[in-house]
Amino acid sequence: MKTIQVPLKEGEYDAAKKLAQEKGTTVAEVLAQYLSELLKAPQSNVENLKADSQRDKERLAALLRDSNLELGFAPSRERTYEGGRFSRF
Repeated sequence: MKTIQVPLKEGEYDAAKKLAQEKGTTVAEVLAQYLSELLKAPQSNVENLKADSQRDKERLAALLRDSNLELGFAPSRERTYEGGRFSRF
């Protein structure tokens, strides 16, 4: 385990000491716990983004499956205008 020194103003140290006493621990332990949680947060954000991205991909795939859209299909001019879907100028 590594130790660090953190410079604090007198009022900040007193407030941290009071908080630590309320929690039944030390200022060092409060800071260590805070840093530990802070360092875990970015990883959880990345995991949330991956989950959101996967969920979005699944929703898009479902929308494409349920639509009448034919991907990769390029109709001919005749097919485009047949059935009166589009009027010719």
